[in-house]
Amino acid sequence: MSSDTTTTRPLMVQAVSSIWLAMATLCVVIRLIGRFVFLKSGGLDDIAITISWAASVVNVVLGFIEVKYGMGKQIVDVAPADLMKATYLWIAAIFYNISLTFVKISIILQYLRFFVGSGIRLLAWMLLAFVVMCGIQVFFTSVFTCIPVSAFWGATRGRCINQVVVQFFNAGLNILTDILILALPVRVVWGLHLPHRQKVGLMFVFGLGGFVCLVSILRLHALYIMTTSSNITYDSAVVMTWSIVEAATGIICASLPAMRPFVSRLFPRFLATTYATQQPPVSSQGRFRSIPDSTVYSGKSIQLTSIESSNRMNKAACEKKPGKRSKDVYVTTMTTQDVECIGDPACDTSLVDKRPGRC
Repeated sequence: MSSDTTTTRPLMVQAVSSIWLAMATLCVVIRLIGRFVFLKSGGLDDIAITISWAASVVNVVLGFIEVKYGMGKQIVDVAPADLMKATYLWIAAIFYNISLTFVKISIILQYLRFFVGSGIRLLAWMLLAFVVMCGIQVFFTSVFTCIPVSAFWGATRGRCINQVVVQFFNAGLNILTDILILALPVRVVWGLHLPHRQKVGLMFVFGLGGFVCLVSILRLHALYIMTTSSNITYDSAVVMTWSIVEAATGIICASLPAMRPFVSRLFPRFLATTYATQQPPVSSQGRFRSIPDSTVYSGKSIQLTSIESSNRMNKAACEKKPGKRSKDVYVTTMTTQDVECIGDPACDTSLVDKRPGRC
């Protein structure tokens, strides 16, 4: 056998897994520091993304173990004893599905942080229930593919359901929920009047969501090739790679909007410069208003009439503008507000308010 057929795919699994897991880990750490340390407003969505990340880590570790026992190699080059190590493949499929389910739960819970309309919130809760039910179904069909479960890797005899049908059905459900989650906030976001930079950032986040859907489809294609192949050890490497990329990209996409509090503490002047000349975006119905985490205000009043109890913010000082004959000196200061908002793609919790008040 040529060297590329025996080393390229195992190396691909290890390299891609390491890179994508590292990016996902960085995003989760930044998100959790911003939420729990700076804002003191961690929620169930943060717990869900942490569970998803932990399951993804286990999946990557199992991928490395599978490479050790021949995944990515031509089947004729794999020792018969190593072919019996399919236990790890069975466990990896379980943790892959756990990771995907919880990242979707995290995204929907994050939607519920800023959706205020009863209709859109009802849709979000319905979608959350559907995702949870799909996750439970996928978990049990993955665990109990064979009865007893040891029959999956050939340790004992038993009865097994059609794995091809189950895998394709589960993959189809996964793609469907991806599309529904991506489409849910479109109507809300479409009504927001956003500055150009915020629109670009929002398009980037939605682009990542679309990329997750694309990866799901590519994984489904690789799954079809693997299930119809006689060289399963070689072709399973592509499925494993796409599985890891899909889960990691979902984690990154879910974490990006919650990373702003951390970034605003490190680069407050950059964010202040970005928003100093911009008005906070308001939806076409005037129901949403975003307030940047770190913005320079001079002689302007800020009034919040409704804010989540989990959020905290420093008191904003109202300064009266000097008259023409005034000899007083007025100093413009930077006020840091630890709040999260809708409208900015890097800001995830809306504040519902009325018109700005006056001093």
